[in-house]
Amino acid sequence: MNKLNKKLIARILLVFSVVVIFSFVMNTFFLPKYLLYQKKQSLSALTEQIEMMDTKQLLQDVEVLENEHSVTIVYTTLTDNVDNLNELIKDSLGRKGITLSKFWITDESIEKLNENKIVRKIYNQEKLKSSFLVSFLKKDNQIFVIGESISHSTETLRIVNQFNIYIFMLESCCY
Repeated sequence: MNKLNKKLIARILLVFSVVVIFSFVMNTFFLPKYLLYQKKQSLSALTEQIEMMDTKQLLQDVEVLENEHSVTIVYTTLTDNVDNLNELIKDSLGRKGITLSKFWITDESIEKLNENKIVRKIYNQEKLKSSFLVSFLKKDNQIFVIGESISHSTETLRIVNQFNIYIFMLESCCY
């Protein structure tokens, strides 16, 4: 193999190495944040759409909105008893297949809802390896909970990064 071929192979390996390292860094540090950002934006847009809807129409269209936007929407009458409200919402979520180990509405959140503000929270479900991104919205005397489960991507990204390293090693061996 002449000197020109060796330089060409070295440069190809260098470029490939940079691509693998760049991919690893992006996957590890930026992709999870970008995914969460996208989910928050999507949920925020849906919440604003729901805020503009008539309550009666919204109650009729809950299932359609859930299917169109891949979210879960539950609602109940807003009460001043935080514990009771939390139980009602957790039960409603449970009936839709969403079981959460950590979920609560605080007095502060109820105050904001009573001021007709939207409350946004994310509940980390470590044991389930997911989070529940949620918007609380008050319409008339109803509290609407619009939420989406977000799978923790750490394990998947670890496997993707590992796979990229295997490809890099295989590619390096071929030269």
